Amino acid sequence: MLKHAAATEGGTYTPETGARTWIWSDLHLHHKNIIRYCSRPFQSVEAMNEALLAAWKETVDEADTIICGGDIALAGALKRERLARVRAMPGRKLLVRGNHDFGRNGRPADTGSDATWMTLVITGNPTLVVTHIAMNEVPDATVNLYGHVHNNEPLREGPYVNICVEHTEYRPLPLAAVRRLALARLDNGAVDGFFDTEIDASTAAQEEVRAKLIPDPKVHHRQ
Repeated sequence: MLKHAAATEGGTYTPETGARTWIWSDLHLHHKNIIRYCSRPFQSVEAMNEALLAAWKETVDEADTIICGGDIALAGALKRERLARVRAMPGRKLLVRGNHDFGRNGRPADTGSDATWMTLVITGNPTLVVTHIAMNEVPDATVNLYGHVHNNEPLREGPYVNICVEHTEYRPLPLAAVRRLALARLDNGAVDGFFDTEIDASTAAQEEVRAKLIPDPKVHHRQ
């Protein structure tokens, strides 16, 4: 079930039984400088765009829901063919708007999403609140899924999970797995990124993801 709201308000999302939901944040499509700012392992902005969109397309089915925690692309970059390509990507697209999801006039930009909010509450155990910028205070029995800072500050302790793509191996993650991680955070479990948890216990699967999506960093650093 999905409750719609204006982009300046909050929404509530209740995953349907048996349905698949995916989540990530801060793709920054078409943002060349983000590679340098965040040491992303791509040789060009074109390679980055293709890797992110390939991960999306290979992971998400048309019947699925995919949530982005903001900054799907560089501000003003999604026009014409670029916008059409995002709009044609699989899944029902929900966006919690970030600073790059507004135009220069301050109005919400067209991001190709099916629904947008400034905050999104995901019901379940535990309750998850998606915001672009981390909340100062998180309600009891709740975990804040946030973005914006990429990998430019230490991961927060307590009821927080950074869902920026720099922490998800540049692919959307299943909401069920993120919820397991959220429960661990409520229990004060030590967490250092998604791939050091039980979200994907298969080392071979992890290596396959890295091989598909991330170019050889030695090649990147030579340029």
